[in-house]
Amino acid sequence: MSEPKPYPIDVRALVKGQTITVPELEKILGVTIENPDWWARVLILKKKIIIQRARLGLPYFTLNQRGWHGGLHVCTDSEATKYTSQRAQHGKRTFRNALRGKLAVDVSQLTDDEKKDHEVTLKRMAFEARAWRKASREAIPELAAPPERTTPKMIQGENEGS
Repeated sequence: MSEPKPYPIDVRALVKGQTITVPELEKILGVTIENPDWWARVLILKKKIIIQRARLGLPYFTLNQRGWHGGLHVCTDSEATKYTSQRAQHGKRTFRNALRGKLAVDVSQLTDDEKKDHEVTLKRMAFEARAWRKASREAIPELAAPPERTTPKMIQGENEGS
């Protein structure tokens, strides 16, 4: 029996720098770019590719949507460095805006349960914001190699093994 064909795309054949063009995406997704659900389907495909590669034990790829008509691009290492940095900065800005919105809430209009939830969430968000701010000011130590993974020893109970 032959090996089944990967669906919707052969993730093993993808290489860094490759772009899945719009016509190829239209064929894979079964809809044209004019469809209102186009980018939602592209995002779902992107997630499927990442999940399939992880399940197969293949290295992680950074995927990027290229403009309105550029398709789905597998970033090279230099592109991935720039793109992931921009995404991280965007995430931090989004978080800061959410924190500002959280601080602007009029607590007097909330019920007791909502006040508790608001306070807990606000403290957590403030802690995360402070950690980010502190980490951005500290120098990051350079790693000569990836750290070795250490697995803790299993501890046997006193009654076990009798």
